[in-house]
Amino acid sequence: MMTPRVFGLALIALSLLCIACSDRSSTRSARPSERVIAVMAKGSEPSPRTWCDLYRESGKGPKLFLPPATVARLGTQPSPLPKDRWVWLNFWATWCGPCLREMPLIDRWVQSLSNQGAALDLWYVSVDEDPAELNTFLATRHNVAPGVSLRLFKAAALSDWLIPHGLRKDTAIPINVLLAPGGELRCVRTGAIAESDFTIVQSLVRGS
Repeated sequence: MMTPRVFGLALIALSLLCIACSDRSSTRSARPSERVIAVMAKGSEPSPRTWCDLYRESGKGPKLFLPPATVARLGTQPSPLPKDRWVWLNFWATWCGPCLREMPLIDRWVQSLSNQGAALDLWYVSVDEDPAELNTFLATRHNVAPGVSLRLFKAAALSDWLIPHGLRKDTAIPINVLLAPGGELRCVRTGAIAESDFTIVQSLVRGS
């Protein structure tokens, strides 16, 4: 028989799943009205400024520091964020369907940009609470979160980290963050990305 404590935890987990995996339309509704208006304006062309939920011009973004994290896969070693290249941070979780669906797309984009001469690393940052469950999940799915893969020590730290960067505390994953060389925050995009978004990311990274 399920105890009250276990039942309560199950309800909390179900609530988080529903919020995080909401469709793209609900995510859009929480964005600043200026961005929505700019994107929908007749004749307007998509650009990093309108595509990013948080956008900073080159040289005007704050330095980003990750919340405390550890490696997600056993047998790997943590390393500091590189300063000599762009870094793409993808915040995800094993229970987030949109997160898992966009990973092959992001992997392909990063490879394409690297082939074009862009110095770009991709880091996956999990917000899963249970390290053992995450490790088991990754051990049987080598194509999920390949390469550098971290896990936040406390998933709640993500909410506290979002606020100083101009985002809502209840912003749902997936969250994609682009850092320019030197660790400068240039773009934060919330919600799942689409195939058609590649040229925007390309213009941001290649245009510097």
